[in-house]
Amino acid sequence: MGQRIRVLIVDDHGLMRQGLVAMLGDVEDIEIIGTADSGESAVNKNQRTGKLTDAKLTTRTNIYEYRLIIPTLCKQEYSSLLHNSIRLTVEKDETSEVEKMNLVYNEYKNWQKGVDHYELWQQVDSAEYILLSNPESSPYIIEYNNVGFDYCFKVKAIENGGNNISWSNATCVNFVPHVTLYNVITVNDDLKNDTFFIEGIENYPNNSFTVFNRYGSPVFKATGYHNTWSGTDTEGKELSTGVYFYLLNLNDSRPKNKIYKGDVSIVR
Repeated sequence: MGQRIRVLIVDDHGLMRQGLVAMLGDVEDIEIIGTADSGESAVNKNQRTGKLTDAKLTTRTNIYEYRLIIPTLCKQEYSSLLHNSIRLTVEKDETSEVEKMNLVYNEYKNWQKGVDHYELWQQVDSAEYILLSNPESSPYIIEYNNVGFDYCFKVKAIENGGNNISWSNATCVNFVPHVTLYNVITVNDDLKNDTFFIEGIENYPNNSFTVFNRYGSPVFKATGYHNTWSGTDTEGKELSTGVYFYLLNLNDSRPKNKIYKGDVSIVR
């Protein structure tokens, strides 16, 4: 039987997995002190790999602390410093004209060399997480740029010297991108209003867009429209100067307004 090590849960808090995997991976016998809210052990050990992981801990709503207590043959105990998990929260701020996200996280404490810096990682919809910034303080504010629906974030603390890292929980917030339509195109190749531009249409790739003449006959149709109509019919022939009418269907259940109707003037 290997050396006996007790893991103490402090004040109903849990364990931070990064440090424990490195320090206790080869230990065969572990005594757990403390339990999760369910009454079960707050720590699980994989008997094959020896790795420790938290069990049923609500890292999105709580900050957890941990330390190690190691008994010696002389019936003494050595205790590590308290370490803690990083809890990250995000809230939408819709009080201003531009929607914002307020991110709040707590500091990671008691690495021997301290924290060198924090990294903020972001995921939009189903894309991969990307490094967004290196925040210097919390709270940290990000403006929503009307791209994407689901925003998820994680914070990573990096120790001075780069020997250890610690991730926060992932936390998410949802938006519904708006669309804005304009009512004139000036087809004169001056790169200004040369096409019918719909702000935010890239968020709705399944949209359908139809233009009608004054008699109600469709003259242009597109599925997955992406700001390319320059006053031509479906075959690419130039339409006459004048007023036309459009119908835009976003074909998406998430926005409140799914269908847009209006008029657009072609000026040459």
